[in-house]
Amino acid sequence: MEEELLKDRIAFLLEGATVKAAVFHTFNFDPKLFENYILPLIMPNHIFSDNPIYNIFKWRKLYKQGEVPPVTVYFDDAVKSENAPNLPYAFYAISMANVGKNKGNFHPKTSFILYEDKSGKEILLFLIGSNNITQKGWCENREIVGDIIFVPNSFCPSNLLNNINRYFRNVIAYRSKLSKQELSEAETLIQTFLNRRTGLTSDTRIVSFYHPYNLSFIDFLEQEIFTKEDINTVEIISPYFINTNEHLSYLISKGIKNIKIQVPFNKECASISEDLFELYKNNNVQWYLPKDLIRNDHSKIYRFIGNEKVYLVIGSVNFTAPAWESLDDTLIKVSNFEAALLKVFKKGELSTILHEPITNTKHLKFGISEEDCEDKAFERIKIPDFNFMIDWKKKIITWSSINIKNNCCLILKKGERHDLTNNKGIISNISEENLKELAAYSMVNVEERVTKSETIHHRYYLNQKNYESRPLLHNISSKEILDAWDLIDSDDEEAKEWLATRIAQKLNDLENASGIFESDNNIQVTLLNDWARHFYGLVKLSDYLFNSTFKSKTAWEKHILHVEYYLFNSNFDTLVNYISDLKKGKTEGKLLPTFYWLVLKILSTEFYDKEILKTLRKNCKDYGVSISTVFFSNFSEKASALESELEQIAKELPIDQKKAKKLDWAENVLKLRYELSK
Repeated sequence: MEEELLKDRIAFLLEGATVKAAVFHTFNFDPKLFENYILPLIMPNHIFSDNPIYNIFKWRKLYKQGEVPPVTVYFDDAVKSENAPNLPYAFYAISMANVGKNKGNFHPKTSFILYEDKSGKEILLFLIGSNNITQKGWCENREIVGDIIFVPNSFCPSNLLNNINRYFRNVIAYRSKLSKQELSEAETLIQTFLNRRTGLTSDTRIVSFYHPYNLSFIDFLEQEIFTKEDINTVEIISPYFINTNEHLSYLISKGIKNIKIQVPFNKECASISEDLFELYKNNNVQWYLPKDLIRNDHSKIYRFIGNEKVYLVIGSVNFTAPAWESLDDTLIKVSNFEAALLKVFKKGELSTILHEPITNTKHLKFGISEEDCEDKAFERIKIPDFNFMIDWKKKIITWSSINIKNNCCLILKKGERHDLTNNKGIISNISEENLKELAAYSMVNVEERVTKSETIHHRYYLNQKNYESRPLLHNISSKEILDAWDLIDSDDEEAKEWLATRIAQKLNDLENASGIFESDNNIQVTLLNDWARHFYGLVKLSDYLFNSTFKSKTAWEKHILHVEYYLFNSNFDTLVNYISDLKKGKTEGKLLPTFYWLVLKILSTEFYDKEILKTLRKNCKDYGVSISTVFFSNFSEKASALESELEQIAKELPIDQKKAKKLDWAENVLKLRYELSK
């Protein structure tokens, strides 16, 4: 088995590809890592920074331009991260069925990435392993991950493809039992692909796939291994273990004489109890030391050795009771939702997965980490099933629920409370303060009243609609925006990387210790020094938006999204943010009113003029592209607001005859510029 960074492997497989959809299944989920480390992998043709704030600006732009494929994430509701999602992908928090006070885990670690390669062929990349979507799972632990590449009309064992398809559908079915929701866009695209007759182009030694719907792990082993040939040795790597000899007794009953298991270690300490170590040792187990005593080995690997073949099982299945149980429609057993892959090798083709047998326990330290509860049937409360969606444009939160028995209410800032009665509802008129609070941390607090005197609080992530209207919390100066426009139509990747680095550095410089961005303390700018710079930057943006000459319907459809982005949306390099920064500078006395008036005149002439809109509409119409009524409405709204602002500023200007001539000259220059550009 080869060792490499999973990130590098995915980047290699997706090089030059266009991803169409992605679905991820995980136990633990860290949205911050997902959005800054994993999601950029499905956008291989775009540059992202190590600075998460720069990436927010980048994502806002890509989402508005329709360049981000649909993404869906499943995770276990009981272990959601403190980091709330920032981006508007779909997600489902799965709360496994309670049996008394115990419950299992939603525990698979699989990824489905549907993409088109350079030749336009549609391909599905399927990843399965032991790693959660966390910092440890992708960057720190030792993990095991396998990949399968499916393409149409190629050979594939039918049971492998059918089982993966059935697993995909059963995850959706299980979620639907808990929460009545339709398939997400990403799920629909991938389900459509799986329903076709597809094939396998990677490792032909992959023969079967396991998931626990109506099939226990023991049933799977019987079906795929023990009915094929006699097994004499098994090697096991698992971070978690059943605290009885139940699994061991089963393996011994199959005639396995050699049971070899790696001791899980964390920071030079065995992360199992000494009692469990001795129990297993007394049941014919030879314990082994891991190769690395510092890094946590989170892999789940079973290597069954027969007389002729070696059977390798990798995935999410730990050596525990809930992991080996089956799931069924009754939802009344403490069992996990798992996933595993079986590969078959010729004997001698795959070397041992273990390192060094333990012959002396004198210096072995035992201790169970506080984190060692991932895969055990432990007491957990039942979480009310709520789904929340915030519409940033309408400033409302819609919610739905199923089978809620106790009274619950949503709590916002300043003690604002909203009862969550019935099965669905709308919370309207959300204050600007609460909108900014939710934009900074998209998680809500729900209070559940269990008894007259007892309440429990639960946290829920917010799904998002109209993401482009989400309040922008981090702004940069108008001068930095002008630098962004300088590179707006550049194909020079080095130039784009330079801009990303510069903006990221600017954000770092502006951020103080509390995480709040400091005000720009630039001295008052002068008309003579900066007017030409702003004029050049605005003209360059105007030329890009309104003087482009595209020759296809597709190109014009994409360009209209760019025009909408720059004219109507709030992001670091858009006109909305640019005007906001200038207005702030004028209000705070850092910007001369005359300068402000001149820039607004440029904006009125170059961007929000009716003649410009007519020309754009004609160019689109020539290629069969229509502009939406929403576009026209937004354009009129911005143009009217700009004219009102100009009229107000003109009244405030202390203009004598000499200054009036200069302003008339500037306005005539702008008109001439427009006439020459037609």
